[in-house]
Amino acid sequence: MDELVLHLVKLVVALLLLLHHAAHPVAAAAHGHKTAVLESQPALPAGMRFLVSAAASSPASPASGSSPPAAPVSTCLYTVITETGNKLGAGTDAKVSVKFYNKSGDAVTFQDLENGEDDNFERGSTDTFEALEGPCVSGICRMWLTHDNTGIFPAWYVQSVKVSQGRAMKTFRVMQWVSRHNSDDFASLLMSECDYFSP
Repeated sequence: MDELVLHLVKLVVALLLLLHHAAHPVAAAAHGHKTAVLESQPALPAGMRFLVSAAASSPASPASGSSPPAAPVSTCLYTVITETGNKLGAGTDAKVSVKFYNKSGDAVTFQDLENGEDDNFERGSTDTFEALEGPCVSGICRMWLTHDNTGIFPAWYVQSVKVSQGRAMKTFRVMQWVSRHNSDDFASLLMSECDYFSP
């Protein structure tokens, strides 16, 4: 009798163990990998597993209404060379600026040209201004040359202005005075060699 009870107890224990393993299965990894115990959480339906997987693998989309980052503006290095004429009073102590355009209206401006020298734009001198940074403008064909009309004799006789960027160079043969007109606060000269201009 005692042996029968003992067998029944062992059978019940074995049955409980089987039920426990059925509720908490152990999955063997495919191709001989080490076994890993599955989590005891209930498995998701196949459709929901796909949705969760897709959401995890998809990159985050930008917030609604936000604009994509602006593309960086490309910049170039320029060299500007000015040649002052050899006429009496041709030099100037005014602050000189220049703006170059192409025929599409793209432009680059260099304000108050300076190269570390004490006396730029003197009579008969050639002055070079290097490593001037600005937006890349190709096909330069138009120039607006100005100065602020300061100094005792601010009028400036310009022989030529050259601008280069990379291997491209443009020469404007000015050969005239840049001086103030009427009541303007500054002196200016506009030269254009574009076959057309569309600002």
